[in-house]
Amino acid sequence: MASIYKSADLSVTPEQAWDFIDRFTRSEVHVFSGASAERQEGDYRVVTDLEGNEVWELGVAVDPEHRRATYTVPNLFGATFHAASMQIFETDGAGCRLVWITDVLPNSFAEEYGEFYVGLFDDLVTAVEKSVL
Repeated sequence: MASIYKSADLSVTPEQAWDFIDRFTRSEVHVFSGASAERQEGDYRVVTDLEGNEVWELGVAVDPEHRRATYTVPNLFGATFHAASMQIFETDGAGCRLVWITDVLPNSFAEEYGEFYVGLFDDLVTAVEKSVL
């Protein structure tokens, strides 16, 4: 199984970052520049891209105690397995660390879509940091 691992140090507090991620899981905030809308359909966060295609993200768990949210996107780009988590960690001093890990099969998925995830993560980091301005 391949993993796509992204992390960044943020200038916001862990509480502020978690509040944003928590609201993200409920489609209450807009994150991705390649998306036009987000909505909730039961346990799914449905993202509509700029071309009108929908991506259905199944929420697995939201764990406020550990500031961790997990989800899966069945059949994303033909993947046979997709599981992801976003977690906020305290750091020494001000700020916090955001870690986003996506495990996928087939292994080639990580290489084929790696750059796509770079853009998604950049959008996520920017959205979290701007959310407290």
